[in-house]
Amino acid sequence: MTCEEQLISVERAFRQALLKPDPAALETLLAEDWALTDVTGAVVSKAGLIANLASGDLRFDALDMGDTLARTYGDTTVITGQSAMRASYKGSAFSGNTRYTHVYVKRNGQWQMVAAQGTAIAS
Repeated sequence: MTCEEQLISVERAFRQALLKPDPAALETLLAEDWALTDVTGAVVSKAGLIANLASGDLRFDALDMGDTLARTYGDTTVITGQSAMRASYKGSAFSGNTRYTHVYVKRNGQWQMVAAQGTAIAS
């Protein structure tokens, strides 16, 4: 399995961890210094994401990721793609399509996501 194929598999595991939700899986998949810049420009930490999922404040009903492309540069891989989602945050539903970029770094033999960014796609 190529490095890119491994990372696509990790991307699928990340998606499943968000949909379940599975905070334990996210602990493994995300680096301690992970940060997400969402489509509103807000920055979310690993601890913040996990806390919101564990409390039920954040819930993903659907998260389809496609058009995925992985590019590896040594111990760093950048994955880009598009996603369609339906979710809610503290009872307020939202949905839409985004372009995303995820950055993974191989540390101590394990790939972990260190950064994520999403940009809304106009419908």
